[in-house]
Amino acid sequence: MLLVIAVLLASQARGASVALVQPMVADSLRLLQHLSTTRVGDVELVRISDLARIAGATRYWRADVRKVVLKKDAHKLRVAMDNRYAVLDGTAMNLRAPAHGIDGEPGIPLVAVVPVLSALTDDRFAWNAERREVEVPASVALQMRPPSAGAAPAPAPFEGFAATIRPIRLVVLDPGHGGLDAGSIGAKGVREATVTLDIARRTAKLLRARKIEVVLTRDRDRTRSTIERAQIANGAGADLLVSIHANSSWAADAEGFEIYCLGEGRIPETKSSASIDFVSWDVAQSSHVARSCDVARAVQLSLARELGLRNRGVNHAPLPLLRCANLPAIEVDVGFLSHPSDEALLGTAVFREQVARAVAAGIEHYGAADQEAIR
Repeated sequence: MLLVIAVLLASQARGASVALVQPMVADSLRLLQHLSTTRVGDVELVRISDLARIAGATRYWRADVRKVVLKKDAHKLRVAMDNRYAVLDGTAMNLRAPAHGIDGEPGIPLVAVVPVLSALTDDRFAWNAERREVEVPASVALQMRPPSAGAAPAPAPFEGFAATIRPIRLVVLDPGHGGLDAGSIGAKGVREATVTLDIARRTAKLLRARKIEVVLTRDRDRTRSTIERAQIANGAGADLLVSIHANSSWAADAEGFEIYCLGEGRIPETKSSASIDFVSWDVAQSSHVARSCDVARAVQLSLARELGLRNRGVNHAPLPLLRCANLPAIEVDVGFLSHPSDEALLGTAVFREQVARAVAAGIEHYGAADQEAIR
């Protein structure tokens, strides 16, 4: 048996509604309840509180950063207002349109309802485009809100809300390039996009073993723009963004690793302009520069101890992703694919595991220092 959420009105103006109905004999439907929808611009929204009730999930709301979390069993969905990317169980989810507030309460696009509910409940929801219906498995026990009930109860406070400086609990790892953008390619054919994804996956595994949550901006060989990467990072509610790259240069003797945090100056010549997606956003990183540089130094020291490569230090540049990140953010360049020795190392799983251990250790060290700062 299926329960069905049917969109009653084709109009998507404010005041439209969604009906909860149950199939009966001969395909007839019995009305159970209405849900209101709200249009913001061209997007029809459903309240997060209604999704939480349908899925049997718990809501947490952090007003200072306008983010909401839904938790259901082992699943966790993080949604940031005015951002089209949510984070589900550590993986970026495209909501197809930004989430918005509805009379002070978060709402997500109607087109995202099926994938969100399916993921939270581990049940197969389906969308009937012709009838504009969302079919809900009967195994999902709906908690019906009485018709006389007013506004939904306020969500519970977000975990750790009172902390001014939080220890590292959630990290966004950004494997540079991918998909149509291979990044730098060494003389022996080692691809930057492949190297960065492998290092990011290894680093994520190590951090998760340390009880630190991780979100990857890409988890396979796919194309992501700078804006998409920034939206994922900003929407995740993370404590840190680490973008992983390999370097390349026309200078034959350029080798080693280096770390970047946001700063004034020119894009360095070692960063290929073809690999940079320039954006016109305002600088969001300004309030996080000091902490970003602290993280950069911690990761630099860890890489220096672990790798034995030339240490090119912590550098400052207006790299586009760092400019757009509204959280502490660094870029780690793990070697030069244009240098034969560095390329040979980056082509081995043993070296990439060393890099991952060093990056994870640097993050953990910084996080431990941060924890001391708030005690």
